Amino acid sequence: MTPPNKRMKLLVIRRRYLGDLVLISPLFANLRAKWPEAWITLACDERYTEIYSEHPHADEVLAIPEKRGGQFGQWLKLLATVRKRRFDALYDLTRNNRTAMLVKASRAARRAGYQTEGLEISEWAAEQSRKQFGLAVKTGAIDDFDPAGVTYDVVVLFHVLEHLPDPLGALRRIRSWLNPGGAILVEVPNCDSDDAKGYGPEWKGWQPKYHLSHFNPETLRRSLREAGFREPIMQYGRSAFVRRRLKKVPVAGLFRCCVDRFYRGDWMRALAVVADS
Repeated sequence: MTPPNKRMKLLVIRRRYLGDLVLISPLFANLRAKWPEAWITLACDERYTEIYSEHPHADEVLAIPEKRGGQFGQWLKLLATVRKRRFDALYDLTRNNRTAMLVKASRAARRAGYQTEGLEISEWAAEQSRKQFGLAVKTGAIDDFDPAGVTYDVVVLFHVLEHLPDPLGALRRIRSWLNPGGAILVEVPNCDSDDAKGYGPEWKGWQPKYHLSHFNPETLRRSLREAGFREPIMQYGRSAFVRRRLKKVPVAGLFRCCVDRFYRGDWMRALAVVADS
């Protein structure tokens, strides 16, 4: 499939990640709203091309080979296709060594992505983020923050919720900031994990001085539902406790990378979309 020469050409790169379809859909919708006539190409892992080919805003889907060994010819073909397109803008939502090859091959006139904004309770940390990294970070707490009419497609809370005195109230407030179809991505310590059980009172996730709330998968799901989100997609970290135990067993240690994935580690993530009003 070849894009018409006179249409603006956009390349979106997205390798596997939790909730890909949910996170990409608001971006695609915004791109289509801004450039209704643009030709939008999505480069994604080959295992997902069939799913993404049904997306209403993707005009073309290119498969990224998942392994370099034995697929060198496929990589060369993909890079040649991307280079030939001469894209006008690039949205790299993955940013790793493998997608860097596509970025370079695209020769896009400009790069773009989500327009981001941060909220930090520490004035010093917010100032450092602005000065050193040029980030748009505002100072304040979730309870006091006023977006002044601005709404968001995605809100990310990594290891924030457990520090708040009213986590459910914070989730409800964040729900009011999101656009229809918007999503929230939350990461918190998992107090029901194999690490928590294995380390017991020494587990680093307890931290009673700083962690005001503790979550297991069910309480996190319930909190999101009660705050006005749909049933979330869950992801769990691998167990460091199990991995260290396996190292002590000569034969089992060889298989720890395969075995530890069946045990839940320190953290868990939940991705939830705004429920219909």
